[in-house]
Amino acid sequence: VISCLGALNGWILCQGQIPLAAAKDGVFPKIFKLESKNNTPYMGLIISSVLVSVLTLANYSKGLVGFFTFAILLSTLTVLLPYLLSILKELKDVKNNWFVEKAWRRLLIASFALLYSLWAIWGIGFEAVFWGVVLLISGVPVYLHMTKK
Repeated sequence: VISCLGALNGWILCQGQIPLAAAKDGVFPKIFKLESKNNTPYMGLIISSVLVSVLTLANYSKGLVGFFTFAILLSTLTVLLPYLLSILKELKDVKNNWFVEKAWRRLLIASFALLYSLWAIWGIGFEAVFWGVVLLISGVPVYLHMTKK
């Protein structure tokens, strides 16, 4: 119960703020920029809540604990993928600037971070990684449409 409440608080904050930031950056539909008079990104909250409800219904057969476990693993993956991309960028930067002071330290830290990320993604399991990739790919057309403008 404590885990559910803690995760719920984080999800509520993320499901409003992340689409708002993406919409402000021009890579998400403008509807997600709509805010209430108290600066609450209500459209992001409404649309995200509908999507989470669909996800909940799709996993109803697993029971509450099974669904919570799946949701936690899926959300962990969504955090690890951008983290993994930033690690790869750091490794590329270190490679291109090897003679910069303390480059070996940056390489060491990025290497450990890369190993941890890969280990965590491996630990998430096939099902959550599969559905995470499906959800990620489903967002590509939206991104391409938004950046084409």
